[in-house]
Amino acid sequence: MTFRLGAKKIVAETGETVVVPAGRVHKFTNGGEGIARARVEVIPALDMEDLLCTTTELALEGNVLRSGMPKPLHLALFVRQYRREVKAPFPPAPIVRAMLAPLAYLATRKGHDERYAPVTPELTPAAA
Repeated sequence: MTFRLGAKKIVAETGETVVVPAGRVHKFTNGGEGIARARVEVIPALDMEDLLCTTTELALEGNVLRSGMPKPLHLALFVRQYRREVKAPFPPAPIVRAMLAPLAYLATRKGHDERYAPVTPELTPAAA
């Protein structure tokens, strides 16, 4: 795996550990030809598992750019949904939200927001 931690490039081999301090700008990619597997621990986890599942779904659906970033309409909803988990390094978060608001509106009108709908627990006989 290849990591970019600020301006520093780190190449992690099998079995190595890379620690990213909270709030630090970072990026990671598969640095090799084959499949890369990584174990990631996020503290606090917040909704990182859901975020990672969503990014995988978007990629499988073809809703990402070559860079791996969600396409603009999806990015607007993604940033809104996972605002606690990810932040752009620049500009500040309130400006990003304001800039993406029109795209989030369009994405909602197209029904893309359904994937971000809150999950309603099913009623079970014990809960009824």
